[in-house]
Amino acid sequence: MNIAEYAKNKVQAAVAKVSAATAAAKAIENDIKGFETKARDLKMTRDRLVAEEIDKTAVEERLRGVETKTASLVAELKLKNEAVEAATAEREGLKPLEELAELCVEKLKLVEIPEIQSAHELLKHFEVHLKFEDQRATACSFWWLGKGRSGAPNPLFELPLASKESRGRATLIPDAVSWIPDQWLPAKGSRREEMQRWDYDKKPLKPADDLEPKPIYYVIPEDEFSSLSEKVTWRETERQAKPRQQGYQWQQTEWQDVVVTKDSEICEDTTPLIDVLLSEVEDVEINLSGKNEIPYFDEIAKLVIDATHVIGESPYAEYRDAQTTLEIEKILGPFLGKFIDAPWTAETTGILANFKYYCEQRERPRFHNLSIDGLYGFRLRTRDHSWITGRIYIVPKTMTYASPESKVPEIKILNSGQQILARMGRMILLVTEAR
Repeated sequence: MNIAEYAKNKVQAAVAKVSAATAAAKAIENDIKGFETKARDLKMTRDRLVAEEIDKTAVEERLRGVETKTASLVAELKLKNEAVEAATAEREGLKPLEELAELCVEKLKLVEIPEIQSAHELLKHFEVHLKFEDQRATACSFWWLGKGRSGAPNPLFELPLASKESRGRATLIPDAVSWIPDQWLPAKGSRREEMQRWDYDKKPLKPADDLEPKPIYYVIPEDEFSSLSEKVTWRETERQAKPRQQGYQWQQTEWQDVVVTKDSEICEDTTPLIDVLLSEVEDVEINLSGKNEIPYFDEIAKLVIDATHVIGESPYAEYRDAQTTLEIEKILGPFLGKFIDAPWTAETTGILANFKYYCEQRERPRFHNLSIDGLYGFRLRTRDHSWITGRIYIVPKTMTYASPESKVPEIKILNSGQQILARMGRMILLVTEAR
């Protein structure tokens, strides 16, 4: 919203209203004067008829009609004058808006005023952090990074988390499955190198919006301007005298431009938006198990869920007992069978093509357990006396996992073809070659 145009239009409308009300009152005053003249003439006529002893009934009836009309116009004029006073008061009431527009344009260099529906829209200017107690996520703290509230504490406020289950820090992804791309992982977590790179508690759950909050907003439902905080500040250059010493005396003989900081209270009739926001979130909880009354907190709840896991549910359980190749074959048979029977594609190349070909020729890989349940290593002897090696991970059914059920595997080539990844259903396959 252009505040200069908005104020100009408001003032023009108010001035037009005053002019219209004044014109209407003036017209009624003229009508009253006309009827008063008629009444005076009729009274003179009546007095003359009385003196001449002529019937004056008709004249008196006309006189009564004129007096009734005059009384009605006088009452209407009173209402019109009240309308003039109200319109004038409305025009006078726009002076703070004119001063605000002048302040925004001339001092703050702010012409376009952002429009918002409520103070909740200021939440995007907060940096959100997760708070933990005994490894459990308990609250979200909101850090105010804007300049609109000088000296505000950080964090400005905290909101507790409401959830049906306790949630803890994001799982550390085991090194044993570090070869799986992030988009294929069955459970979200942080890799070891990421955990070492930054302090988890200092990393924000959601960074603040890049946009710097404005010192003033137009709140649409209330149809009013509201300031972000109690005062606004700006800097301007002033011409000041520079004292110059001559002997033992100081003489103001030079002038210099000095940048000074000034402030002013704006929108004194409204509560600052930051204070409105603080009052509205005072007793609010961020619900992780359902809808929130403030839609923005649904987004925060999703980020909390993505950054944590349910305590007691280990997405990467350790395997317990070693299994033989035959036992593992019974587990992997249905998954490898789909891969072996899948059509060949242009992406099925290199060591992955060799592995698929040997399996089609009924060559049997030798399997062994690795450190995580569902993760297996394998070796397959080739006819040129080399080994095809790799790993297979079967994603547990209990994990939230969205994998396309296609007839051909999804393939990724790593390290210039020395390693090839393939995914098909719940099976993730890594194939390498060792001489």
